[in-house]
Amino acid sequence: MSYVQNNARRVVRIDQVVRETPTVTSILFRDSLCACASPGQFVMVWLLGYEEVPMSLAFINEEGLSGITVREVGDTTRAMRQLRVGDRIVIRGPFGRGFSLRSKKPLIVGGGTGIAPLRPLIRRFVTRRTRCTVVLGGASSQELIYHRWLQQLNRRRAVRYVACTEDGSVGVKGTVVDALRDMDLKNFDYLYVCGPEKMIAAVADLAQEAGVPGEASVERYIKCGVGICGSCQLGWLRVCRDGPVVPLRILRRINEFARIRRDDIGRPIPVE
Repeated sequence: MSYVQNNARRVVRIDQVVRETPTVTSILFRDSLCACASPGQFVMVWLLGYEEVPMSLAFINEEGLSGITVREVGDTTRAMRQLRVGDRIVIRGPFGRGFSLRSKKPLIVGGGTGIAPLRPLIRRFVTRRTRCTVVLGGASSQELIYHRWLQQLNRRRAVRYVACTEDGSVGVKGTVVDALRDMDLKNFDYLYVCGPEKMIAAVADLAQEAGVPGEASVERYIKCGVGICGSCQLGWLRVCRDGPVVPLRILRRINEFARIRRDDIGRPIPVE
């Protein structure tokens, strides 16, 4: 797939809407280019009257459907969560660098909506019959995205699933970092992680101590999606083109990672 072809805007009809949690919704549609995407890639999504926003592909060709998972954080995502079956959205993509599939003993760690780009990766490993360990964190049991799906995979022994909640309502009480400290990371040969940047940095530190390489899907303010405008600059990387999936060994060399990000007009602001 070429950037020229992928950059063309397409109107897609929403075929399915899934309420994942009280604050998170998945929106599924049919699109031939998204059906051929790699786990970790993203699309640009536009609704009439709102800004165009980047969204990781959380579903890739599942019974012909691809899709995104949306948490309400502003006017655009609020409007997206109000969409219904039969409504239409405009998309470009897929764009960016996805995850590699080099692991035989994968550890997959997601924090909050960071599990969204990891979902197609989990499915890919399940299809290959490579059993991965999935560690998912959320504030409470109600905020664990894809919790039931992961439970089903765990019962089938297709994955090993470790849930973490800050209030202790399900699984390990605490964060994914707390859960990982109680695990022997040397049992894994590769780490895949996505979530808040400070969480990614803490997880990456634990992996480095155990000698485990890996990749992270990172988030930056993306406008063009094709590496031209520079709004998504992270060190010397343009996240929309050189990411969003970046090897941990490279992220460790970028001083601003987990410290500084840029707002919609390019001003540096602290990472929370």
